Amino acid sequence: MPVTTARDQQPIHYRMIGRGRPVLMLHGVGMDSRHWLPFIMPLAHRFTFVMPDFRGAGKSAAVPINQPDLFQNLAEDIQDLMIHLDLSSLQLVGYSLGASIALHLQQEGEFDRVKSYLHIDQSPCIQNRPDWTDGLLGPDQPQFLATLQSLYYHLAQYPEINVLAQLPPAEQKSVAQLMGEILGVAAGNAAVVWLLRQLGRYPRLFASVVGDISVHNLCAYLSAYFANTHDYRASLLANKTPMTMFIGRLSPLYLASGQEQFAARVPHCQVKVFERSGHLPQADEPWRFGRELSRFLAKHADAR
Repeated sequence: MPVTTARDQQPIHYRMIGRGRPVLMLHGVGMDSRHWLPFIMPLAHRFTFVMPDFRGAGKSAAVPINQPDLFQNLAEDIQDLMIHLDLSSLQLVGYSLGASIALHLQQEGEFDRVKSYLHIDQSPCIQNRPDWTDGLLGPDQPQFLATLQSLYYHLAQYPEINVLAQLPPAEQKSVAQLMGEILGVAAGNAAVVWLLRQLGRYPRLFASVVGDISVHNLCAYLSAYFANTHDYRASLLANKTPMTMFIGRLSPLYLASGQEQFAARVPHCQVKVFERSGHLPQADEPWRFGRELSRFLAKHADAR
């Protein structure tokens, strides 16, 4: 079902499943609300799960990103959703991009509505700084950002194109190769790189796989990462909401050591390290992820 945003009257879709205390789930890049379903269904008899699809994802895929700041755009949508559903005293779960949006909400004072927060494998500051070297890819960040920028510049040549399937065949090959490299790094899996490169050799097959991705929205997502100026460290260090961090020991995007060191400074923060997981513990250790999610929710269910 959609909620119409107060600021620009756009339909942001969300799923609401279960009964009981509210839990707001924010997904990562390349995902949508469906990816939470295997983990929340066993708990739906105790909690009401509210799972939005961000602009550019899932059933909100066609909703345009219409602000220069992607994080602000998505955070305002979540604010509108919370107001529309009158959500308060909720538990909040954010993964990757969703975790950044959660921190944006915390910085804006929206954690007054939140009684506990689960933060899954994300840095409080994506861009490296002179005093922070644990952002996206750590010391390898410049090379990765260069790949993101290369993909962006390929796409930006075609402002008249709506979806990737409309790109010229030769451009589809280049875009597929770059997307393969980016997703391969994110997944920590060379097989993903190989698969997307193979798709790039067959434009029609590539178009059938990625054809509904908006070029405009993809460019907005890319620029948010190589032009990101958000640093949530100060506001998070002042956090008063009970918080749990899930960290993938083998995470290729955000080094576990940096996440752990910062978590040790955050008030009211408990850390759960997934020793066999990369950036996606939901996929790498699904059984443990489900158990730890259940424990997190149960621990804070009756907290005031």
